[in-house]
Amino acid sequence: MSIKIDYDEIKENVQGLTDAAEACVAEEMDPEDTKTTIKANSACRISFNKSQNLMELLGETLAGDAKKIENMANMFQVIEQSLSDACINE
Repeated sequence: MSIKIDYDEIKENVQGLTDAAEACVAEEMDPEDTKTTIKANSACRISFNKSQNLMELLGETLAGDAKKIENMANMFQVIEQSLSDACINE
């Protein structure tokens, strides 16, 4: 039984996650809204701020997952090299 690991594909996937994480940036709401009622405007601001906090959290989570995947790939490379060295030394 052998495990095939495509390290180039892993790097591409990690880069995709990293790019997605960088795109998840919280934005400020434009305070110029004068067309809605004060109550609706306040509720919109609360909802908007909550969505932006979640967007930022998503970005942090994606960045963390990308790092974990990258670390796991590095660990597999070390294990693979160790097994290869052990087989050569036998």
